[in-house]
Amino acid sequence: DGLIELVIEGADELLVDNGPQSALTRDHFGTIMPVPHQLLARAHDSLAAQDDGFGETTYDSAVPNRGAEPSYLAASKAVGTTSAAPTPVVRAYGAHENEVEIEVDSLVAAPVAQPPPPRTQVVATLRVFYLAPEAGMFSELAPQLTAYGLNVDRLDSTEELVDTLSSMTADLVVIDEAFSSQLDLVGDFLKTLRQRTTARMPIVAFADAHDLSARIRAMRAGVDVLIPTKTTPEAAFLKLKEQLAHEQAVDYRIMIVEDDRSQAFFAESVLRKAGMETLAVTDPLRTLEALENFKPDLILMDLYMPGIDGMELTAIIRERDEFISTPIVFLSGEQDSDKQFDALSAGGDDFLNKPIRPKHLISAVTNRAHRARLLRARRESKSRDVVSGLFDRSVLLDKLSSALVVEDRDALSGGILFIEIDGAAQLREQLGLSGMDTLTNQLGSQLRELIRPEESAARYSDGSIVLLSQARNVQALFELASTLRQRVALQAFEIAGITIQLNLSAGICGFAQALAEPSAMLNCAERAMNQARLTSGGDRIALYQPEVGAAKSEAVLLEESIRRALKEDGFQLMFQPIVALQDTGEEQYEVLLRLRSGDRSYSGAQLIEGANEHGLTQEIDRWILSRCMATLDERRRQGRGGLRLFVNQSGASLKDTQRIAWLRQSLETRRLDASTLCLEFRLSDIMRELKLAVPFFQAARALGLKITLGDFESNLTALQVLSYLPVDNVKLADKYLDASGSLREELKSLIAAAHDGKRRVIAARVDNAQSASALFSLGVDFIQGNFVQQPGAELGFDFQSSQR
Repeated sequence: DGLIELVIEGADELLVDNGPQSALTRDHFGTIMPVPHQLLARAHDSLAAQDDGFGETTYDSAVPNRGAEPSYLAASKAVGTTSAAPTPVVRAYGAHENEVEIEVDSLVAAPVAQPPPPRTQVVATLRVFYLAPEAGMFSELAPQLTAYGLNVDRLDSTEELVDTLSSMTADLVVIDEAFSSQLDLVGDFLKTLRQRTTARMPIVAFADAHDLSARIRAMRAGVDVLIPTKTTPEAAFLKLKEQLAHEQAVDYRIMIVEDDRSQAFFAESVLRKAGMETLAVTDPLRTLEALENFKPDLILMDLYMPGIDGMELTAIIRERDEFISTPIVFLSGEQDSDKQFDALSAGGDDFLNKPIRPKHLISAVTNRAHRARLLRARRESKSRDVVSGLFDRSVLLDKLSSALVVEDRDALSGGILFIEIDGAAQLREQLGLSGMDTLTNQLGSQLRELIRPEESAARYSDGSIVLLSQARNVQALFELASTLRQRVALQAFEIAGITIQLNLSAGICGFAQALAEPSAMLNCAERAMNQARLTSGGDRIALYQPEVGAAKSEAVLLEESIRRALKEDGFQLMFQPIVALQDTGEEQYEVLLRLRSGDRSYSGAQLIEGANEHGLTQEIDRWILSRCMATLDERRRQGRGGLRLFVNQSGASLKDTQRIAWLRQSLETRRLDASTLCLEFRLSDIMRELKLAVPFFQAARALGLKITLGDFESNLTALQVLSYLPVDNVKLADKYLDASGSLREELKSLIAAAHDGKRRVIAARVDNAQSASALFSLGVDFIQGNFVQQPGAELGFDFQSSQR
């Protein structure tokens, strides 16, 4: 089975058989393979019979007058039925006189759920030539390579390998230690062969790692990877997989940060022609926003740009945990070696001088991007199954928990895909635990070939696999599941001498359902999968939809959840760093309140709104203060002082006559410095309760507590209030984040007034570098928001690195 394509360079489009003159680029097709002469001759005869050079001709040795209807279209008409495998059919398509495509069908697709997925093409199996004796490492590795879907041919001699490679290409050549003395011969032959063909045919060899002469000989022979002979079969298999992935991976994602459009276009065109996906960012202040969406394998950056230079931007990028190891390569005309060294010291990985030849640019980018992927894969491999590449279940649960802890749940895309083999219980009885384990791993390997690097798949149980994706929406997950089901239906699985044909059922639960717990999402995805199996007889896909019934109102559910959380200590605290734009050495966090109750997740604003309606606000304010003091006490006991927590308090707390006395007693009991707590009130609440606010603030300052006024706007009344209230900080209203024109002048006056009163200015909800840069230039002292770091459950932000 496979897809064979012969294309003369310069041909751009192919006519496919599911519509008149539908355009497809060559990127949609599989690996180019040698074409059997007899098959090519039959295809040529079929093409010769065409009158106008366009259309489809079918050659079928078993059914002479079958007609032009493609077999997969015939199969799609019989939804709900399973057809036996027909006699192989050869079809040829021609869009131009210089193109021919040959496709071989041997199986009919299984029934497809609605909406039908696009036609899936069968890609040729990768071929591995293995020069080795029959015993030894080969006997251990061959079954794993075959199970991974590779076509492995063992060769007995160097002469046989040379003869074979003279007529057939290989995706990988493996040489056992028994033939290490003949590496020179194989290497010289492949060097000559590579000059005549476009196929690279990488070499992996086994040798004694401690034998330096053997390593030098391997390097000079052109060996790409040398595996020590004492490596376990599992580790050796992983190395071979990595090499194959490198050879097949041409889809590196490269971000180009360059304010000169012509330079950006040059780099884009060069890298795209090399098969890479590129994104050019010509406004450097929008780099972080683009990073979040594009998630590049490598960043190619100019050194000198307006607004922010490459070294400053690199330092900001390195503050983000997810991009701390992403390679950053500078491309600049700077010839001063000291400047180049400074750029690398700021966090860059390489420095390329302009102008650069295209082949040198491709080589530098490819090697860096490959190494980054390789390091990431090796870090993850410790928690993956060696054969299938699936994560441990605990790893996926951790990743799902991290995905759910976000401020803006509406911004989440994607969800959970739950896949299970139909009849898994019966198969387990038939194959045993070991056989079922092998079958699930083979299914995992099929899935791994379809998913993206940023997606995570884990084995959930025998016969079931779960995929977590934030890179696809729910519809794209549906299409992925459909593609996998089709692919699996076309394959026969061999387990312990038994041939197995599989059908799959799948369920999808999207993040849009706003479920709070990982277990709740998994349960809903599994419930959808069971629904697909039971209602449709299996081999289907279903989306989770919440049940509609006589449920309690949201307001009642919220009130019950708040009262239960107060009673059972069930709220959750999230921490977001407040970072100084000038080095002050302060470690400060905003404390945000959250609540997860059943399938629901509530933000701090929702909780305060619900608490206000039922008179529970003061209790929540006390609860959060108590938890913050416990956190500060724990840090003090660990010898990690110097922490300040900003705690939101409602206007209702100003009416709590016992609040100051309670705070004094609590601080003394825990022996805490009162200045480690900063009480934050909204300006609008203070304006309504000004008579209560003045004595409260004075008592709080006498106790040593810090005070912040939030959502602050510059108007006459607000500035008058600020002039006689003992306030340490003002936190700007959101309207100032993108201040321009008259609003910019208003902000400058506000900052000047605050500084005149020895008060510091904080900007919250800063989401991009452009806003941060503008606020810094105006004199803002601290920033907070997702640009710095999203809220998290831990106090782990590196304030020292952020200052650098």
